[in-house]
Amino acid sequence: IVSPMLLTPPETDLDMCFKFHYSSGSQHAGILSVLIWYPMDNSQEKVWKINLYGNNWKEAMMPLQPSSTNFLLVIQAEVWDAREGFIALDKLTLEQEICQYMPPGAKPQNAENRNTNTLTFLQSEAIINCSFEDNEHPICGFEQVDNGATWLRINGSDTPTDLQPDIDHTMKNS
Repeated sequence: IVSPMLLTPPETDLDMCFKFHYSSGSQHAGILSVLIWYPMDNSQEKVWKINLYGNNWKEAMMPLQPSSTNFLLVIQAEVWDAREGFIALDKLTLEQEICQYMPPGAKPQNAENRNTNTLTFLQSEAIINCSFEDNEHPICGFEQVDNGATWLRINGSDTPTDLQPDIDHTMKNS
């Protein structure tokens, strides 16, 4: 899924933190990655990556310092061997704050160490704040990329299947 266009003020060394929760269902669910995509020059950089396992909700966190004022966040899931399973996301937030990689092993090898001594706050509200609970904006302005796979919006009141988490992370219900 791809975020709406995100804008940062020009000539600002802005620290941001992207956080979300994820779960997977399969012994070999695959890989979950986050990329920053710069549409002006059609380039991208991988800022977070993890091999998925287990069926518990886990927290993801990564520092971002986009190199351009216009960018999009891409959440990319790759399945390994076409086994049935799921990869679930919940509670996506992008805020102007300093943070560390979580889990620490999700930091890509080519990621730069960020200078965390200075921080410019330009707004107090989250830039992205999405729990997928708003029926009028069910995927919070994110868009699906048609690549043969589909992200489905499922909530805790849906009939449970093996292709979804046992519990809704935000609502804490099954």
